[in-house]
Amino acid sequence: MRRIEVAFVMLGLCALCAAAGCASAGRAAAPPPAERTMQGIIDDRVVPHLEHYFERIAAERGALAIDGVPAFSESDHFVGGKVISSMAYVLERTPRGTPEFARRVEMMRGIVDFVSRQPGYATWNHLYAIKGLHRLERAGLLDDVAPDSILNRLRTQLDWRGFVDPTDLHLINLPTNYYGVAFGIARYRELLGWDRPGDSERILAKLLTHVREYSAEGYMDETPGDGRFDRYTVLIPSELAILLTATETPVPPMIRDMLRRSSEIALQLANPRGDGFPYGRSIGLYGDLATVQVLSIAARLGVLTPEESAAAYAYNTRMVQKYADFWIDPAMRSVNMWDHGRRTDEYRNKGRILGENLSTAMQIVEAEEDWEAAGFTGAPSAAALDRFLAGLPRYRLFRFSTGEYERALLIARNGGRVIALPLISGARGYYASTPYLPAPAAVGSLETPPNTQLPHLVPRWTLADGGARMPVVYMRAIRTEERGDTLYLRVSQDALARVGDAAPRADSSMSVNTTFVFAPGSMERRDVFRAARPVTARALEMEFVTASSGGTARGGRVEFAAGPVASIEAWGAGEPVVEALSGPQALGGPNGPLRSHVRWNRANPTLGGSAEVRWRMTWR
Repeated sequence: MRRIEVAFVMLGLCALCAAAGCASAGRAAAPPPAERTMQGIIDDRVVPHLEHYFERIAAERGALAIDGVPAFSESDHFVGGKVISSMAYVLERTPRGTPEFARRVEMMRGIVDFVSRQPGYATWNHLYAIKGLHRLERAGLLDDVAPDSILNRLRTQLDWRGFVDPTDLHLINLPTNYYGVAFGIARYRELLGWDRPGDSERILAKLLTHVREYSAEGYMDETPGDGRFDRYTVLIPSELAILLTATETPVPPMIRDMLRRSSEIALQLANPRGDGFPYGRSIGLYGDLATVQVLSIAARLGVLTPEESAAAYAYNTRMVQKYADFWIDPAMRSVNMWDHGRRTDEYRNKGRILGENLSTAMQIVEAEEDWEAAGFTGAPSAAALDRFLAGLPRYRLFRFSTGEYERALLIARNGGRVIALPLISGARGYYASTPYLPAPAAVGSLETPPNTQLPHLVPRWTLADGGARMPVVYMRAIRTEERGDTLYLRVSQDALARVGDAAPRADSSMSVNTTFVFAPGSMERRDVFRAARPVTARALEMEFVTASSGGTARGGRVEFAAGPVASIEAWGAGEPVVEALSGPQALGGPNGPLRSHVRWNRANPTLGGSAEVRWRMTWR
């Protein structure tokens, strides 16, 4: 049993603001005291959170509701496995030979029996559950909580053969990342003695073939070559490395190399606030935890240098503190990704509330175990983090793909802000989604609402026939130039995307050359559109949503009274209209409410030879 450190103040200022829904609820937690250890935060905040749910699950089972939402429902097909995995950890750390341990063993037996009788669980649920059973066996507790009648039931249920054909190993109506799930289940079955070795090696070989085929420049495309390089791109090498390490399987050099590349992105995003990955879907809390997972396993495997490891440990510790002070809502007794102005994508809807509490807490626990294995158990060094941040380049471009279309990510460190500019394709279903647009993204200051398709800082042409076109997807010739402390990034597109269908289609009758300009305190975008022949359009539109408030339009310029963005000005898009967001019109970002919505609409524009649209933003 690890030492429980002296408890500290339970509620940080940002947690109180989040519960009350006040103006600062959208901002990240203030940097915590550097002397707090990661294990100390887990002991004082995360473990009590899990123990609370241990008691409630054991007592209420199927009747359990959190903030009025049923915990066990058809909305979450993975919750049962997450229950077994997380509650196994709580039992494992309970002191043996105590009345509390005996009580919890009996409770755990009831929990496992309850979960094993629930219908409808699949895939990830099976992996979470079998991982928890392996933790129990490793701790010598499996026989205590799972008698033969229960274990035989689980042995039948927890199998990869329900979604992978065992003959030729083709996935049954699932995306290719489920090979990782299948590998984990197969390998844990072998470790538990349920199957003979062999199947996990076959599945792993199949998975690595796919990774190799769709990992341009050493980064994983979530799609079969369409260019969706997002949070999952950065996360998948760490997920695989964590799973391989946990199942006593060597980590192949290719995965180590990919993990190194992901680590460089995570380190370039590092900041003293503990903010994480800022664009695409499933960010917010999961954007923070992605960098925790990447850097912790990278340190354990020796992928980071000693200097990087020391800085990453301090950065990750602040993310764990942010989880305790910001993401856990004390009024709800739950993580909060859905209320008080926060919003997440439909995949992580509030119907999954119990599962999200358990899986996020366990990601932190497992990351700390990796940090401990890497030799980091004491207080993090704030000085090491400060030195590392001071030495990072102001601008860094990561090239994901140099094939038919180029994909890249620029990370700019601008006056204490960390800004990501994704130049990617969201591919089918996401190419016109606001969080995937080629627009700047920054936690707490440049966030966008999930599940929307706004022309956020990207012009949208609506043609005479009602069809819309946007400069997304078809990017070529990405190049950068630094002049002093200013960066110029240029990209060309010889076609615009037809917007409206599920998948993008190219319209080569229009093209665009785009220049982004990053300077201290400001950012600018210039688009020069060209048409092979005159184009008549109904409208040219652009929008901007921001956490800044008190916007006032003066000519083409909008100035904000408060918030991170001080002003924005556009040319060639019409006059701005500013709307304060509140009540039914409110929009939420992953980390908090968006306060203002700016719209530009230029009616009946004509695109003959060329047309320029430009905007410039300044920071407060």
